Formats: sequence, structure tokens, C-alpha cells
Amino acid sequence: MAIKIGRDITSAKTVEEAIHLAELDWTVEKNQTFANRAFLNGSGSMNLVESENFVSIMRSDTGEEFAHPTKRYEVVQNIDSFKWVEHLTAEGATFWRGGYFRGGRKTFMIVKLPIPLTLSQGDTIERAVIITSSHDSSSGIKANWLPFRIQCSNVIGAAIASAPMVFRHTVAVRDGISPELAREMLFNAEIFYDAFYQRANSLASAPFTDGEMEQLVTDIFGVERISNDRTRRSNDFLFESLIQNFRNGRETYGSTMWDAFNAVCEYLDYQRPIGNRIDTFGESEDAEIRDERHYNSIVSASRYGGVRIRNTTMDYLSEKLTDREGYIHTGV
Repeated sequence: MAIKIGRDITSAKTVEEAIHLAELDWTVEKNQTFANRAFLNGSGSMNLVESENFVSIMRSDTGEEFAHPTKRYEVVQNIDSFKWVEHLTAEGATFWRGGYFRGGRKTFMIVKLPIPLTLSQGDTIERAVIITSSHDSSSGIKANWLPFRIQCSNVIGAAIASAPMVFRHTVAVRDGISPELAREMLFNAEIFYDAFYQRANSLASAPFTDGEMEQLVTDIFGVERISNDRTRRSNDFLFESLIQNFRNGRETYGSTMWDAFNAVCEYLDYQRPIGNRIDTFGESEDAEIRDERHYNSIVSASRYGGVRIRNTTMDYLSEKLTDREGYIHTGV
């Protein structure tokens, strides 16, 4: 299964090249906003009054409006959001994927760290870092770990509750994130991936059954298999998809906690419906559906976002393992 998150930027040697390959070589504008106050004077003529507090953030090439933040909001162009990634590539990271979601409101770039992880049962996991930013005033620049299972292209990252590095949209960010901060992030990445390796290996050797998988779905997603209300169909799809993923998904064999964790990851990456849209149940080659699902899977910070569900699932399985066999797992 080919990796379809964003665009391939592996041939890039510089951030400028990576931004071009990721189709991020556009800018945003901060414009004045006006209100038509004609209804107050009763004349019927146009009377435009500039907002004292708010501006409009607009994508320059398409003219699409992204947000109406306060005038204190600082626009940070894509080149400024990602220029500092060259500090990471100077230390051995390589460009991998990049792109945007929701018309450009959310942007991202993924770099790979050298030396993938290989679990005792043979799984290979890429050690990646995802850098995200926004142009809708919803978040600053974030750097987060993104483990990626090569055999099935599942994103399996999210054993941490929040991004390890967050930078607000300020003038200071445009001036550049220092090489020292980049090296600190890489140092913390080594700590995270060492701990992740231990947890993943423990799950890969722990037996898990169909019955336990069904209980996991109930506990993690907070739904019952049998429901008398109109959610029955979506509940059936949820349970059937996850049980099938566990038994015979992308390189899963229905026998371990690692299979259970990857069943949830596969559901989030490829099958989870978008809202209540019936046309988004199951896998789809539609680019709009795929991109929105990937956004919900790896970028969204909402309580129902993929990051939180992966966190919860990893913690759930680790606690079950500890309770069952007395293993001591390393918290991440």
C-alpha cells in the first residue's frame, strides 16, 4: 500500500525544494475587514466601516478566506514555518512527505530520522517527525513524533498526549527557530523512540483474542455492539471493520495486542467515516475523502481525533498487559 499522506518530497535537498514539491509554494495575506453599516443611517447607501479588532487571513493565489483573527495575529508564511527543518536534515533527517489540508488552512511536512526500528517479530517502523502549522489561527507551529509502520503504511504514532514542541505565530518564528532547539528536539526524539520500541515489542508478544478485541472497541469508542437507536448501522460498521482489521488487516493476524493496536490505526487511517457522511464509510480513493480522513487521523487535536484515540488505545493495551502478566512498561 503506497503512502498517500501529502506529496512525495524525498528528492528535495532544501526546504525551498520541499515546499515546491509539496505544493506549499503559495502565500497568505492579512487584510483589513469592513462592515457595511448602511442599515444604521437608513440612507440605503454603502457605508463601509473598518473593523477595529479583526482582520481577514486569505490565501493569495486562490483568494480563499481562512480566518478572521484579531489584529495582533501574525501571519507566518509556509517558508518561515518550515525553513528551520533544514536544521533537522543537517543532523541526518531526510525529507519525506508534505502538503496541506482544508484548502491550505493546515499545512505539514514530514521528515524521517535515520535507522528505523525493527521489532522482535520483524515489523519495521520508520522514525518520523511531523511539523504542522495553520493559517486559520487555530494553532501555532508544532513538531511531533510520527512512528509509521512500513509494512502497511499505518500511522501508529501518538503515544504522547501533546506535541513536544509548540511555537506560536509570532515575529520571532519568522526570525527562525534555532539550531539548538532543533538538536534538543532530536535528542527528545531518541528518548521517545526508545520507549516506543519497548512498548511496541511488549504488545507484539502478548496474546489477544477476538473477545478481548470486541471489548476494546466498546471501551475505546464508548459504544455497544447492539443498539436500539439509529446509531446501530455505524456501530456495526465500527465493530465489523475493527474485528476484520484485527484478524486479517494490513499485516495483522488476530493474535496479539500489537495486532489490536494496528487494527485501530488502520481504521483511523483508511476506514473511519467523516462525520455522518454515508459515502465515507470504508476505504476510498476519492482524494477529498482521503485527505480529510488523514487530517482527522494525524493532525486533528479534537477529543475524537486520531491522535487521542491512538493514545487511549496504547495506554489501554499497556495497562491490560501490566494487569495480566505483571509486565512493567515504559510510559511515553
